[in-house]
Amino acid sequence: SELTKLRGEDLARIYYQSQSAAIDRIQSIQETERIACDFRRLDGFLFPASSGQESDIKRELDAAVKIGVDVEKTKGVPFAGFSDAQALRYANQATFHPLKYLRGLAAGIRARGGALYADTIVDKVEETDGGVRVTTVSGFTVSAKSAVVATNSPINDRVALHTKQAPYRTYA
Repeated sequence: SELTKLRGEDLARIYYQSQSAAIDRIQSIQETERIACDFRRLDGFLFPASSGQESDIKRELDAAVKIGVDVEKTKGVPFAGFSDAQALRYANQATFHPLKYLRGLAAGIRARGGALYADTIVDKVEETDGGVRVTTVSGFTVSAKSAVVATNSPINDRVALHTKQAPYRTYA
């Protein structure tokens, strides 16, 4: 509901579609590459952290339905004190072991002639005619057709996302 309020239904719909496509893509890659990463489809649930937040559930349901999310209102989740809680069930979500998945991705990249560099601080990423040039703080340069910048916080200035990020920890 917050995304819809801030950016509108069209952008919220595109965001939802991109997240669903990402789950489908992960599933496809792990199947194609035969990555044993414990991938499985399951339902996700949203429920209030405390009583009196049923209006939050209603607001989220209304926003989700408007943009085409596969969601339904249900009652109860299997936690002490929440057997009667209003909840939303989001169908067709997924879970997998991220380190096993990344290990499989890395193996697939190497098998196709790709290279991975760790413990290397990148200073600059520049798009060139037909490719990309990556420069490290130690002065090395790698030119390639494409590069994946896999960081927790962006290192470029194409968007100001990193200025809006807050530190957090998740145990999901």
